[in-house]
Amino acid sequence: MPGLDDHKRNAIDSLDEAKTTKLTEISNATNLTAKEKNQLTQQVNTEYNKALDNINKATTNSEADKASADGVAAILNIEIPSLSEKKQDSMMLLNEVREAKKEEINSATNLSEDEKDKLTKQVDQIADNAITAITVQKMIRL
Repeated sequence: MPGLDDHKRNAIDSLDEAKTTKLTEISNATNLTAKEKNQLTQQVNTEYNKALDNINKATTNSEADKASADGVAAILNIEIPSLSEKKQDSMMLLNEVREAKKEEINSATNLSEDEKDKLTKQVDQIADNAITAITVQKMIRL
């Protein structure tokens, strides 16, 4: 029957494999910026270190196994945003900016109605062009 040290070694091996798998997935994600990759890598490392600490603190085989299983699950459940999610987020942010700018224009007291209409149409045109550009992109860098 394997002892506690063997269980800990096996638990750490499983954890190492999960970490390597997730870091490879992050590294190969072409739709992420370097900053986003760094943030996700930090999340993986945090979960890894937490699980490693729990494995090392384990006093029974079942505690070591549970710490490993929990750590593997936490690492593998870190979500990497897809390109379509990033596009959707970008378009939502763009529309928020569009509405804020239009509100600013419409509440300006130093503009005539004609000027407000003209500026509002320009804001819409710029936002629409940006949304079109986002929609056709295969990769987006925020």
